[in-house]
Amino acid sequence: MALKVFTQYMLSKIAQALGSNDYISHDALDNIWMGFGDNSALSDSTKAKKANEMVQKISRKPLADAELVQILNEVFYHDAKADSRKENSSFKLLKNQLLEVGFTAGLEGFKLPSIDLVTQNTHAKPNFSEPKPSDKYAWAEPQKPWGDILTSVKQQTMQNKDPRKVFIVHGRDMETKSTLEQFLRYIEVSPLDWTEARDLTNLSAPTTLQIVQSGLNHAQAVIVIFTPDDEARLKTEYSGPYDGPDEVQVTGQARPNVILEAGMALGIDANRTVLVRRGKTRNISDIEGINWINLNNVWDDRKMLVNSLKAAGVTLNENRNFLDANAGSYS
Repeated sequence: MALKVFTQYMLSKIAQALGSNDYISHDALDNIWMGFGDNSALSDSTKAKKANEMVQKISRKPLADAELVQILNEVFYHDAKADSRKENSSFKLLKNQLLEVGFTAGLEGFKLPSIDLVTQNTHAKPNFSEPKPSDKYAWAEPQKPWGDILTSVKQQTMQNKDPRKVFIVHGRDMETKSTLEQFLRYIEVSPLDWTEARDLTNLSAPTTLQIVQSGLNHAQAVIVIFTPDDEARLKTEYSGPYDGPDEVQVTGQARPNVILEAGMALGIDANRTVLVRRGKTRNISDIEGINWINLNNVWDDRKMLVNSLKAAGVTLNENRNFLDANAGSYS
């Protein structure tokens, strides 16, 4: 068994959370298996049995702990149905169990604890060994200062960027993302999505920063789409007389992951980062004054996007009718 953190009891709870959720279909389980399983096929049975079989098989893989965490994060935090899936009682029980033994949970999902913490909290006595420095997944690597991390990332940038490829960061508004991708293909640019960038890291459980880095390593530019997927306002006790309507009234706001990943992309290479928005979103004080590009059916705005991509070094066909039916239309 390759597990170091997850116990058999935890595996059963993972299988239960996957197999009993009304918002996780047979097809969704099959897609998980395609991404994390081997060449064997899962039995065509109930969701509960299929989920249990899948979890048990993945638990035998060399990096089982990291891959199981990635599955949980993909299903319950990153997927379009994540919020609905997290309302399931089996997931809530699983989450409580993981938190009790030392896992942490944030906006991007779960993070593995140290082995010692799990051993202490579960009162188990397995024969664990410390990971080797060469291991693909580091268990408890000390956190570097943010500036050092970005400097390291910049130094690791590869020279295999595709000049016709653009990495897209987005929130929950899939219609806006799809229309943007249609426009990019119309001007002969190939979109690179989050899943592809993750796969290109060649890591079983890459961090968000590693995925953003991968996107910029393999694409000439990154487009970050801001859409008002969330609603937020400043709490009354912290507001003052000089706070504007965006602060004191409920206002549309981009998803936290979009804001975070925009900051990462700007930190890695601001000259290749293009920020666009569809609809009104809350102002972000740290990037006030930025020349936002609006996603709509206006020629000048589409021309501005084309010019920004050109300035970022993207090879494209600008001799097109930007309002052609094949260029995509925002409803």
